[in-house]
This record gives sequence, C-alpha cells and structure tokens, in this order.
Amino acid sequence: MNKKTLLSMAMLVIIGTSAVFAQQPTMDKLKWIDSYSVNANESSTRKRDRFQAANNTISGVLVLPGTYNGNPTEAKNFQNCTQLTSVILLDGTAAIATSAFNNCTNLTSIIIPASMNIIDGPSFANCNNLTSVTFKGNVVSLRFGNNAFPGDLATLFKSAAGGAGTYTRAAGSNNWKKGDAETLLPTMDKLKWIDSYSVNANESSTRKRDRFQAANNTISGVLVIPGTYNGNPTEAKNFQNCTQLTSVILLDGTAAIATSAFNGCTNLTSITIPASMNIIDGPSFANCNNLTSVTFKGNVVSLRFGNNAFPGDLATLFKSAAGGAGTYTRAAGSNNWKKQ
Repeated sequence: MNKKTLLSMAMLVIIGTSAVFAQQPTMDKLKWIDSYSVNANESSTRKRDRFQAANNTISGVLVLPGTYNGNPTEAKNFQNCTQLTSVILLDGTAAIATSAFNNCTNLTSIIIPASMNIIDGPSFANCNNLTSVTFKGNVVSLRFGNNAFPGDLATLFKSAAGGAGTYTRAAGSNNWKKGDAETLLPTMDKLKWIDSYSVNANESSTRKRDRFQAANNTISGVLVIPGTYNGNPTEAKNFQNCTQLTSVILLDGTAAIATSAFNGCTNLTSITIPASMNIIDGPSFANCNNLTSVTFKGNVVSLRFGNNAFPGDLATLFKSAAGGAGTYTRAAGSNNWKKQ
C-alpha cells in the first residue's frame, strides 16, 4: 500500500490557510469568560480573552475566533461536549487551557494555528475518537503541558520529523503519524462484504469491483475502507444512516462511491478520496450537513460525478481550472466550498 499524505480524517483535515481562516467563528456556541493577564513566563502575549461552551450540548463544528476585544483568545471550558465533532482555532488563538476538551467523546479533529503559545494538559482526556490534529506552523516556542494530547503526539511534533502538518492515529491509539494515514489498516470489523460484480464498460475501465456496506448502522468514529479485495478495486456501497460515523478514509485502489452510500450520516465531518476513484454517484452525501472537509488525493480528469454527488458546488469546483487535488472545506450546511 503506497504511503500518501492525508490531509483529516475526520474531520476536518485541513492544511491550507486562506479558506479555513476565512470561516466565521460560531459565536452562538461560545460564551465569553473574561480578559485576563497572562503570566510572563507562559507567553509573550500579556492578555488573552477566554471562551467556554455556551452549553455542553453544542454539536458539530466549533470555530473559535482568533482575537476578541483586541486580544488573542484562549479555548477554556468545552469539557463534556459529547456531540462536538471538529474544532477550528482561528489564527490569533494563543492557548488551550487544561481540561479544555476533556470528555469530548465524538471529537475527531482539531486545527491549531501558528499563533498558538501553549497547550496545557491534559486537554483532550477521554477523546478516544480524536484521530486528526493539524498544526498550521512550525512553532518552536509552543509549550505542551503534561499529557496535553493522548499518546506521543507532543513528542512527535517537537521532534526533527515533526512541525507543521496533519498528524493522525487510529481511534484510541497512543501512536501518532505525520501525514501518513494511508498506512492505516482497514477497519474490517465495521465492514460487511456484499459481492464482486461486473462493471458497466462505460462507467469505468475497471471491469470488476468488490462492494462493501456497514456491518451495522451503529458503526462510529473513523471508517477505513480497503482499496482492494479479492484482487479487485473496492466500492463504498451502503453506509446510510450511520449517525455516529465521523470520518471516512477510502484507501488507494477504491474505485467508486455508490448512490446514497453515506446519506443520513449526520455526524460525518470528513472524507478522503484516493486518486484511484472513477465515479462518485449521487446523491451520496444527502443530509450530511456536518460534512465540512473533502480531500481528493489526485487530479482525476476522468472522475465522474452523479447528480448531486456532494451537497453544494463541490463537484463543479473540483472539475474547474481552480480545482483538482487538495482539500475542500465549507461551513457546516453551506453550499459553498473553498479549496485550501
């Protein structure tokens, strides 16, 4: 299996700057706490404005402003927001407080800007589904508190092989990897093989595919679909209404996403599509309002999209001169996508 750079698994798995940081903060999900003076040995920033959850039932994507009252911001109290799936800290954000996201059990991804000074710890205890962390800059001075992240992420980031990029792990694992998630093993326990079937010649140059569906509609967290099975390319077929599914990675070799494949996956935030993809039929992601990050691994000139394959203008944008390989994002529920 080829090693390739993964840009989110869930989540939101986002590398570029312009589109992400153009997103608007989700102020309806936030409650301002205070402006407070920062200890001099903690940060060169002398004052920060701290935020907490407006209530512990916030869900979907949280976007924290980078500045407020003219000061950098800090993520303070978002513990136990069990329906929170993705966090974007906009440029300017300087700190993540101790326990800030503890027990956010469905959190799959977070984006950390180059402005970050300190991530105290533990900040993500019991976040077993946190499988993608993107650092926007090589922040030499970034300080990590004890157990700031689960596993070896802080150590890896600070190493010679670390720095800016997206780090991923299997759900619950202590072992993180940088930009290398396609070495993940398929989550076969979440999959049920359907059949090998012959493909219509005008649909694909591949003559046979092996199709998969959900083992059951309660599958949760990250789904990794194998690229080949029985020597054939694979197809994602029936994963409708898996409401606890948060991220999907289609490994290299996967050739198709069937009509309705992920319809009604209401907590799905991200999907990675390999360069081997031939067709994404439609609609494949109806009522996936929290799908905010789609990564295409290749410039697939021959990739076919069915009607309404994705919500909004994503297919049109991908096929345009400004499209092609890369990560595309939108605000939750929006029809307007942007390429990173």
